[in-house]
Amino acid sequence: MNILAAEVTAVGEQSSIKLADQIKIDSPIAIDESLMGKPVSFGVRPEDLRLCEQPDSLLHGEISFIEALGEVTMLYVTVADNAEPIVAKLPGILNLSKGDKVAFTADADKLHLFDDSGSSLLYS
Repeated sequence: MNILAAEVTAVGEQSSIKLADQIKIDSPIAIDESLMGKPVSFGVRPEDLRLCEQPDSLLHGEISFIEALGEVTMLYVTVADNAEPIVAKLPGILNLSKGDKVAFTADADKLHLFDDSGSSLLYS
């Protein structure tokens, strides 16, 4: 799973977080008021990411490595302020190159949030 540092910016039945590069993500995961302004971890699995246009993106960055496996292509993408690249597992063979800028989205029900102890906020 791709894990990125985030901060809670809205709480309740529908919550929002802000990633380090100021991207705001709305989430269907209910977050308790006590976490407002606190650090959390945002997670999304590689197979849940889809390419999109940057204005609609959850994440964007520059391709650092491509692994073309035939049935799928693994993209390793450097995103702002994240030490490790995120990984996207996309169907087929893609016409992309190292250094290309890409953007990703994912369905809201595929997003994960974890508190500072690593516990899922979805199941708390």
